[in-house]
Amino acid sequence: KTVAPTIFGYSISASATRTNTAASQLLRDFQTVKTFLTSTGINTLFDAPWSIIYIVVIFLIHPYIGILTLIGAVIIVSTAFFNAAATNRTLGEATEFSIKGMVQADIANRNSEVVEAMGMMKNVTANWHKFNIASLEKQSIASYRNGAISNFSRFIRNIMQMLVTGIGAYVVVSTRGEAMTTGGMIMSSIIVGRALAPFDNAIELWKSMSGAIKSYKNINQLFNAFTSRDEAMPIPHVKGYLTVENIYYATPVPPYLAQPAVPRYILKGISFAVQPGEILAIIGPSAAGKSTLSKVLVGVWKAHSGSVRLDGGEIYRWNREDFGKHVGYLPQGIELFSGTVKQNIARMLENPEPEKVIEAAKIAGAHEMILRLPDAYDSDIGPAGSNLSGGQKQRIGLARAFYGNPKLIILDEPNANLDEAGEAFSIVGGR
Repeated sequence: KTVAPTIFGYSISASATRTNTAASQLLRDFQTVKTFLTSTGINTLFDAPWSIIYIVVIFLIHPYIGILTLIGAVIIVSTAFFNAAATNRTLGEATEFSIKGMVQADIANRNSEVVEAMGMMKNVTANWHKFNIASLEKQSIASYRNGAISNFSRFIRNIMQMLVTGIGAYVVVSTRGEAMTTGGMIMSSIIVGRALAPFDNAIELWKSMSGAIKSYKNINQLFNAFTSRDEAMPIPHVKGYLTVENIYYATPVPPYLAQPAVPRYILKGISFAVQPGEILAIIGPSAAGKSTLSKVLVGVWKAHSGSVRLDGGEIYRWNREDFGKHVGYLPQGIELFSGTVKQNIARMLENPEPEKVIEAAKIAGAHEMILRLPDAYDSDIGPAGSNLSGGQKQRIGLARAFYGNPKLIILDEPNANLDEAGEAFSIVGGR
């Protein structure tokens, strides 16, 4: 309950700032660790200390049986390490293929209309299936090895119990009950089984434990790589003076690739100022850096040098929740959240003020369109807005940007997916 919200927030921030390309895997890693810690197999670890006590008791009953038990424990533990060496790499490869397959499936689902319309189902399925097959093959190899080693471990434990019974019977008969009684023989056989059981169960536990350890390391790696914002004191009574001073921004290079000698800058030496009430339009060809600039202006990405300030305060250092009250942002790709229309306009507030929601919708030219929906502002838009058309999602995204009368509004291609009337509204709304 305490850690989950923090990890969820880290995963979103890491994805937005491109801190880690595998940030979407973070919640799955957290779920893996949580499942392991709440599983019944974890009890095996708590039973392990009792094995030492049982072995001591067995030595007190008879040293021969104690030595035999120690030999059995060493063999089983060695088997567990051998199991890890034989399966860990294969399981890791299976997980990697599985993740790649899930990414392909997610992309295919997001482009389902394109797949259906252009008959791409066979090719897309084949592209996903090759990762699925590779993952299944690796999992099958790992499962076969794990099963064989587990059966060998159980065989050793059963042999040990039979040997203990045989040695105990021999000692009882040869010493006529002086070195060990019949009751001691029976008790030693039972205790040996209890002493070796945790070691035997450790092999079964190792698969889930190794996965949990790997997931825990992934979480730690993200936490260590993630740089939290050095938040400054909030500025009250924001008026909307935007100043951009000589900013540079280069494309991040993944750590596993060679770093270039000279960074490839997308933004170079950009400076301008916008007064409250002014509109600045930035035009240019595709891949000129317009969307990159918009992300830097709202503090999603940090400029490598230079500064972006609102009323004199460094935007990137502003507390995100406080800064969000003063900014409206429409990204190039509109993404809505599962919920109602009013929740999406009000930035996912549970009970927003109706007046503010309607005002934002009217500014975006979305009010009449929303009233035509089945439940108007209470209409469920479906997962990621699947019940809406592209133009409807665009207008709701615009309304979300205008919600609360922010002092700074950044719109990236606000007229995309809009007809002429909608495009006119987006221009008027910006003014």
